[in-house]
Amino acid sequence: MLKVILTFVVLLALSSAASLDSDEDSTTIVPDTCLNEDELWATDNLHAYYFCWDGVPILTECNEGYYFVRNATDSGCIPAKLMNPNCVNLDITVGPCTGINLLQPQTSQNLNNFWLCTEEGADPVELTCVDDLVFVKQDGYLGCFDWQTFRSVRGCN
Repeated sequence: MLKVILTFVVLLALSSAASLDSDEDSTTIVPDTCLNEDELWATDNLHAYYFCWDGVPILTECNEGYYFVRNATDSGCIPAKLMNPNCVNLDITVGPCTGINLLQPQTSQNLNNFWLCTEEGADPVELTCVDDLVFVKQDGYLGCFDWQTFRSVRGCN
């Protein structure tokens, strides 16, 4: 139990976890039981993870620009620049509202957002996918999809 408390305190201090409750707009369903009593575990959403507190799974998220990773060397929120490049949008440049950019939304650095041109020569407008969906523009996919689809299309498993 002490390990669980220490893990929580360290993560809170390092990642400044934003919330201990599920976001009202989130479609992530908190499980009824803990998957692991003394370790963090991931959700499909790369920003979110769970920890167990007194037998209750708690959903929380990494700060903006950080992603949850649990592997042989890391367990916690790490900066985007340390992530697999297929899993994040680091070097995004929003193009002008001309040509193909008028016909298709453009990828945003924020995985849940996309840029949309409303008319020729206008400034692109950044919009957010609803229901915690993530924007995909790759291999014939174009639009807002669930995190499992994003991970599959981008090779981010």
